This record gives sequence, C-alpha cells and structure tokens, in this order.
Amino acid sequence: MENHLEQQEQQRIAKEKRKVIIKRSITAAICLTAAVLLFVYIIRNYVEKCFGGYEVLASTERQDSSNAEYKSYNGNVLKISRDGAVAIGADGTLLWNGSYDYNSPQVDQCGNYVVIGDIGTKYLTVYNGNDSGTQMDMNYPIVQAEVSSKGIVAAVLTENASNTIQICDPYDNTQSLRVEIPTNVSVDGYPVDIALSPDGQKLITSYLTSESNALNSNVTFYNFDKVGQDKVNRIVGANNYKGKMIPKVEWINEDTACVFGEDFFTIYDMPELPKEVCTEEFKTTIKSIMYSEKYIGVVVEGEDNKEGILHVYNTSGREILSKAIDFEYSEVEMYGDEIYFRSALESHIWKVNGKVKLNYKSSTSIDYIFPTEGKNNYIFLQGKKILKVRLSGDGK
Repeated sequence: MENHLEQQEQQRIAKEKRKVIIKRSITAAICLTAAVLLFVYIIRNYVEKCFGGYEVLASTERQDSSNAEYKSYNGNVLKISRDGAVAIGADGTLLWNGSYDYNSPQVDQCGNYVVIGDIGTKYLTVYNGNDSGTQMDMNYPIVQAEVSSKGIVAAVLTENASNTIQICDPYDNTQSLRVEIPTNVSVDGYPVDIALSPDGQKLITSYLTSESNALNSNVTFYNFDKVGQDKVNRIVGANNYKGKMIPKVEWINEDTACVFGEDFFTIYDMPELPKEVCTEEFKTTIKSIMYSEKYIGVVVEGEDNKEGILHVYNTSGREILSKAIDFEYSEVEMYGDEIYFRSALESHIWKVNGKVKLNYKSSTSIDYIFPTEGKNNYIFLQGKKILKVRLSGDGK
C-alpha cells in the first residue's frame, strides 16, 4: 500500500514537472516569436524604411562659379572649376585646395588621389589629399587622364595622326615616365576611353576603327607588372568587337573590369590576364550605366513609354535585380549597395535589392547627392548650400 502511494506521488510530481516544462516552452516560444516579429518590424521600419524628407545636420554656403562641377570624395565633396580644385568636408571644413588655370578641366579620382587634366593642352595636376598638387607638363596635348589609388597616372596624348599612352608617377623624381605605348590612328583607330586599375598596374583601352565603312571597336588589355614585361607593348589580351561601339571601359574593383557597349556589357576577371566572365545583351539600348566595387547596374530603354528598366548584377554576372523605373531622372550613380536617381525636382535612392529608401520631391532642385559617414546620412547640394542631412519622414 505504501509503495502504491509512493508511486502515485512520484507520478503526480512528474506530471507537475511536465506541466512546468510545457509552460516554459510555450513562454519561450511566445518570447522568441515576439522577438522575431520585433526584429522584422525594426528591419522594415528602420533599416528598410522609405523616407520622404530629411533634417539638416550641417550647412555650408557654396561659393560657386557657373562652370563648377562636384564629385563624391571619400565621404566628402570635391569641387572642380577652371581655376582650381577644392576638397570640402561634410561639415563644411576645408580639407585641401589647389589652383590652376585650365579651360577644359577633366577629373578622375581614385582613393585620395585626384588628377585634373586640361584637355587639349599639355598640362595636368595631381593631388594626393595632403598638399596643393603636383603639376605635370606632358609631351603632347592630353585626350584623357586617369589616376590610381597610388598616384600613378595614365594619359592618352595626341599628335597629328598618332596617339601615345604614357604611364607616369608624378611622385617619383627618378623615373616619372614608367611606360610609353605608341599607337597610330590608321592601324589602331581613335581612342574612345581608357581605364587604369586601382593599383596602377593594369590598363584597358577602347579604340574605334573603321573597316569597309563599318565601325569596329578594339579593346586592349595591358599589364605593367612582371606578367606583361615580355609582351609587346605590355599587351596581355585583346578583343575586337565587330560592328560594335565601346564607349566605356571601367575597373569595378582591383581584379574585375567591365566593357560597356551600346546594348551589352562584358565582365572580365583580370588578376593578371583577362578572362571573360560573362556577356549580358539587351533588346534595347543602354541609356545609363553605374557601378561600385561589388555591383554593376544598367538602365535600358523601356517600352510602353516607361522611363526604363534597371538591371543590377554582381561581379560574377548574376542578375540580382530587374525593376521598372516609373519616374524621370537626369542623373544616376551607384555608391556601395545604393543607387541615386536625380531629376530637376525629384530624388530617389534605391537599394540594389530593389527596396526604395528615399522618395523626395522638392520645389528646389537637389543638384548632387553623395554618401557620407553615419546611418542614413548624406550630403545634398541644394541651391547655394552644401547640406549634411539625415533622412527622415515617410516616403510611401
């Protein structure tokens, strides 16, 4: 009898323990579900929130001339005009400036370095972010100039029916001219675009030729490191695009390059020698291109009066977004994983996954949008002011 009572007591205690365990499990499940829902809410309403306006964190007056141009510069602003270049911090502080007197300044920037060439003359200036610049006098008039993140400069020079590509280091007094590549218009064609890799060791050129009244493009790959030393003119690869025009060649990152045609693009992997990764062709013309270190974007002409279709790819050529654009825009740029669209009175920011981050309409045009440090912080150039802003409001 006593054993029977002990068994009943043990069963009762076990049953109570099971109830406690079940209650705790239910409570834990409810808490976990609530935490997940809260996380999703935060993601949707903060990380992926669509904003409709902004609050001003800092404001600086713009001292503009009619020919001033602005560029993003490492989270700050670079101003280029005919009489000089100025780097301005997001809060309006002067970072550096340099003067020159150029009629047709063309700018290229990589890392802290900036090169500004006076197109049609023999002069260019290189800035390293620390001083007032180093001027270089080239042998012949400049067609295009590019700079690497280490200050190495590639310049296309022209004289009569020939062109020369010079690779120079303005900070090396013992060997300023590193490589010189002669080209001839009748054989190689007319230079359309060049792209210098971030380390300054590789170059891509696009030249336009005419054969039997048909236009062709020659894209050539150069390597100035050891792998190209035994090659003629350091050429390590070439591709002839028959019947195609290649208006743009670009380095996406240190080892990835992209060749843009009028209705296609080709991605190349080039740690040393070029290897074609993929080619994407479109039924309509490419109207805009954009890129960052991880992504390549194009807007192709749309149908049925649509503004266009945005396509975004990673550097492996996989498409990660295809989305119709239902607003007009005049400029588009990509920074990191965000795409900035601007028109006279509208500004939009999209993520590369298609999420809309900003829908903003204003009576005053935003001339430029640049990224800067801080969550949801940006630099707006609006009216006569440089504004550091934080996105706010509801844009849906």
